[in-house]
Amino acid sequence: MQHWSKRLFATSMKYAWQRKHALLALLIIGWAVYLRVYLVAQGWPLMDSDEGTMGIMALHIWRGQDFPVFFYGQSYMGALEAYLGAAFFSLFGPTLFALRLGLIFLFALFLLGMYLLVSTIYTRNLAIFVLLLLSLGSASVLTRQLVAVGGIPEMLVCATGLLWVSLWLARTYDRSRMLHGWRLLIYALWGVLAGVGFWSHALILPLLGTAGLLLLIFCLRELIWGGAVALVVGLGFGLLPYIFYNYHANPGQDTLSYLFYVQSANGVDLPPKGVLFPLQIKGTFLTSLPGATGSFPLCSLADTHLLRTENLHGLRCTLMQSGWSASLCLLWLVSLGMGIWAIYRLVRGRLAGGTWQREELIRHAGHFALLLNALLTVLPFLLSPNSALFAVADMRYLSALWMTTPALLWPLWCGLERAGWLFSLPPPALSSPSVPTARVQTRLSFLRFSLSVSALARLSLLLLLAAVLCLGTRSVVQGYPPAPSVEQRADAYAIQDVYQYKGVPQVQTFNRQEAELMKDLERIHVTHIYSDYWTCNRLIFKSLEHIICGVMRDRLLVGQNRYPLYYIIVSSDTRAAYVFPENSSQAETFHQQLRFRKKPFKLYHFASYVVYTPLSG
Repeated sequence: MQHWSKRLFATSMKYAWQRKHALLALLIIGWAVYLRVYLVAQGWPLMDSDEGTMGIMALHIWRGQDFPVFFYGQSYMGALEAYLGAAFFSLFGPTLFALRLGLIFLFALFLLGMYLLVSTIYTRNLAIFVLLLLSLGSASVLTRQLVAVGGIPEMLVCATGLLWVSLWLARTYDRSRMLHGWRLLIYALWGVLAGVGFWSHALILPLLGTAGLLLLIFCLRELIWGGAVALVVGLGFGLLPYIFYNYHANPGQDTLSYLFYVQSANGVDLPPKGVLFPLQIKGTFLTSLPGATGSFPLCSLADTHLLRTENLHGLRCTLMQSGWSASLCLLWLVSLGMGIWAIYRLVRGRLAGGTWQREELIRHAGHFALLLNALLTVLPFLLSPNSALFAVADMRYLSALWMTTPALLWPLWCGLERAGWLFSLPPPALSSPSVPTARVQTRLSFLRFSLSVSALARLSLLLLLAAVLCLGTRSVVQGYPPAPSVEQRADAYAIQDVYQYKGVPQVQTFNRQEAELMKDLERIHVTHIYSDYWTCNRLIFKSLEHIICGVMRDRLLVGQNRYPLYYIIVSSDTRAAYVFPENSSQAETFHQQLRFRKKPFKLYHFASYVVYTPLSG
């Protein structure tokens, strides 16, 4: 019995060692899931009204009340997160925690796809390191991963799957064989991923184009002989919700019209081009790019400047965030140069009479696809007015850069491998016996020294990057340093619009205040209220529609009501209360208009809110 136990143990250890990379990947993915579940269980990040809208959608689906195709009020972001939220509502009840579990599930799939993708294009060692970096993150990165505002997590899952499936089809392609039925299913799967990804968010278009280009280059014969048909069928199936909605959409409310409206910032007064372009550069490289890729700590928008400095703190902030962006751009250029040189060597070998090294060619094509994805993500964002006007709010549109992480790290990682720091290299052969041995040994010693110095510098940069992300994650849990202050209390919940990512302790304080506000409203029997945009849908979801809210913007005009029925209900109730954050423009306007109103109102102060209730119906 003891003999069999030892043999079983030895066999298990051998099996584990042979699959050590896969086991490490699973451990890291498990750690990433645990971290995010812990944060969500603590109520982090702070919920905003956009996420409240997603929660309302999930609530309607769970109840069988409505089955939306797109995010309420925005006909270009798919509702997949709402359907996942409704599924978790069935298991855990309609809570914010259950809503965010769908995002964690999608992120775990994204990490799994990244491991497969990086292992295919580069090495398994790099795949493990990339997973470790992606499992961490500063507050700005983790917030984008855990706030259910639609589009980004599911788009990343589909984009990663698309590129990996394209590379797999290219690697297993055989001209001597006919197209088999199971490969037709893989082409159909490619189409489904493309369709679901585009329905979720149009940000997938750069990756969709590069993944499709890989198929055209390496699998053209299969596409002609039936692969394209299977792909189109799968694409149609994945786009069914998109097609159904746009077929019935009114003119101007279709997806393409809305995308054009968002990209061109219609309805917003734009400064002259000579003023706008420097603001676009500042917004992209001093705000959006550092925030979207995990730079820590982040300075407030007022502390970063493009061509001027006001004080030492502003200079430090500008240098830190511009240096982060400049480093990313430099790594991109070096990685591009390495890819071009590798392709040049392959072509030179082919022209010299050799054969195409198909496997290497496919790997380098995947490398170029990731680099092209970064370029096609940043460039449209830079040229859009939104990069100048809404640099923080639209930072999420750069989330596709997470996929380019291995391509940016490859120049640093490759130097470690050349130095033999990641695996043992064979000793170099002495091809010229006529050269004195001492001279050869001297040159080899100098070469080893140079490689060691270079490898040490590269390793230091990689460890510095990991340390920055670790500190960013630690700051989220401990709430240090505190988030930059904002002028108006009303902005506290607008996490999509201002640089004020709070840690767990600060968010829990806001959550307690919000719970007190809802209890106080229930105590005075208020169920229909008018409030600002960043309050309404948040309270509606957290109260499970026991509180119905109509949005009012500045000067108490009708605001953006993503679900119009709510405003109709509130406006038909003559006893609806007015609930505004203290010192907000709406609160000040209402106070000024009190003397002109026919009804008397009673004033309450609840949890940093002012509440006006009519005394007579």
